[in-house]
Amino acid sequence: MAHDLTNYVPETLKMGMMGLREECIMPSLVNTDYGSEVAAKGDNIDVPIPSAVPASNVTPGTPISSDFSPTKRTISLSNWKEAGFTLSDKQLKEVENGVLPMQAYEAIKSIGNAVNESILALHTSLYSTWGTSGTTPDAVEDVTNPRKLLNGQLAPKRDRRIVWNSDAEAKMLELSLFTAANQRGQATTLTEGQMGRVLGFDHYSDQAMDDISFDSNPPSLWDVNQADVAVGDTTVVLDGGTNDIKVGDVFTVAGDTQQYVATAALAAVAGTLSFFPAAKVAWANAAELTFFGDLAATSLAFHRDCFSLAVRPLETPSGLGVLAQTIVDPQSKLALRLEISRPHKQTVWSYDILWGTLCTRPEFGVRIAG
Repeated sequence: MAHDLTNYVPETLKMGMMGLREECIMPSLVNTDYGSEVAAKGDNIDVPIPSAVPASNVTPGTPISSDFSPTKRTISLSNWKEAGFTLSDKQLKEVENGVLPMQAYEAIKSIGNAVNESILALHTSLYSTWGTSGTTPDAVEDVTNPRKLLNGQLAPKRDRRIVWNSDAEAKMLELSLFTAANQRGQATTLTEGQMGRVLGFDHYSDQAMDDISFDSNPPSLWDVNQADVAVGDTTVVLDGGTNDIKVGDVFTVAGDTQQYVATAALAAVAGTLSFFPAAKVAWANAAELTFFGDLAATSLAFHRDCFSLAVRPLETPSGLGVLAQTIVDPQSKLALRLEISRPHKQTVWSYDILWGTLCTRPEFGVRIAG
């Protein structure tokens, strides 16, 4: 009897969503409220950034000032990935014996990793750091100090998360802060190793964080070569130093305690460096830049709105001998499409997903070195 794949597609997609939830830590922790309309690669989505609204004395008859307005940033749906596999006619007959689920899980795992890693890659936009390169976080202060930094950067106190790499998670789970689970009503900390909510953060771990790497030879001997640096500038002319400046390199400037991040690369010659946030101090000419060391073993403390993930469903083709269906996961907002076709006497199962990412509010995140 012929195998009816039509009824199997919805069940396979449901299984796929469960696999994505297991493999994707970050999508459920960041802002994904950007609609669900069908889109195509290259489409853009505008993200509004609210402006500060001052409180003022009330004067009857005097209208409220409208001299300020929200800005916006743009997420490009630039990532379109697929993962698939083929089944012979014999394997297709054995699909109900578990051959397909195992292959499907591996395909979905690959897509899930791609989405997750694209969000983690946004950490290079963060300028605020805590910790010491080469020293794994292992103390309460590794939670309280990122909290202090986020407070100073006016991040809302709700919806804060810390995502630890594997080494940091192992160290943090040894602290009584986490192991005193029964006192907080979180017994899963001891039974399952789940970290729970501590000191205003929901704590998670992500193995993909272990793969974050930076050059262990940071730039050095770079100096300001500009006499008119002003508060609010986002570029500065530099004398060339040693080692190239890379996107994501964090630095301070003599006479200024604010941390900054390079937003564009600069070869080790004199040139103009773009950075964020805007200069807090009018830097002196010849002031030296001090770059941070290797941030390879990075963990992240952030508010939900620090990072944005936009996932949009793809058009579902009909006819042409292709079975296709899309499902949107209400938890992670991930939209996964499955297409089944039969070219060259084999059945091809292909999962694909369309998404874009953006570090929307860099001031709402902290890199924790390790």
